[in-house]
Amino acid sequence: MHSFLPRIPFLSLLLVAAALTLPTSALAAKAPVDPVAVAITKAFAAKETSYVETRDMRRAWTASKFAAAKASTEARRREVLAVRTYTVNLAKRGQLTPDRIVPVLLSVKATTEHMMAKTPFPTHENEYRIAGDVAVFTFYRGRGMQFQPFETFKVGMSYVNKIDPEVDKAREIADRMLQLSVRKGNALVWEYYFPFGGPASPWTSSISQALGTEFFTRTAIHLPEAERAPYLGTSDAMIRSFQRST
Repeated sequence: MHSFLPRIPFLSLLLVAAALTLPTSALAAKAPVDPVAVAITKAFAAKETSYVETRDMRRAWTASKFAAAKASTEARRREVLAVRTYTVNLAKRGQLTPDRIVPVLLSVKATTEHMMAKTPFPTHENEYRIAGDVAVFTFYRGRGMQFQPFETFKVGMSYVNKIDPEVDKAREIADRMLQLSVRKGNALVWEYYFPFGGPASPWTSSISQALGTEFFTRTAIHLPEAERAPYLGTSDAMIRSFQRST
């Protein structure tokens, strides 16, 4: 009797049969997990970030990936890659926590926007802003645009130190900085998320904390007494940061 099956080598048949029994996930290359995207999702799931904040962070992270590959010069691409690397490393170490993720991604957003803009390359240690945000960012060559608590508090102090204090502007900065703060026990701190003469872990400046303490206190005394409590409470919480071990 003649067989109507084509004459396929026996070994080839075994290989085909084995492939058919593999799960789909084994046949396709598994996509690498993005630890930053995971951290963004976790923060939203924990209700630590709003829908708008989460959407903006996802957009900023996606845009930074494009900018790191497509910015107009190698120098610009390198700056974006630097802030992306810092962010990824924080996420991998479990340090991109829900209360840190917004200020960290703001630095990513600021760097991406400035490196993709058709403007001159930034000047080292100059201050910059994101449109619509009162937070101040400083450009450090090789480290990108970084959220700068000290410079932000300094702008706030310029409003309360005037002969006619601009209380509304100072309060806007105070309220925004509260959104970008990190709580450690009963203390409140503002952190830096890039290495600067030390380890790459998040760090706090005693100078920034001291200036912030004065800023919140001065802002409070220019407000009606019934509205002072949140700002005086913040000042007290910042003072307690000096009682914590480094």
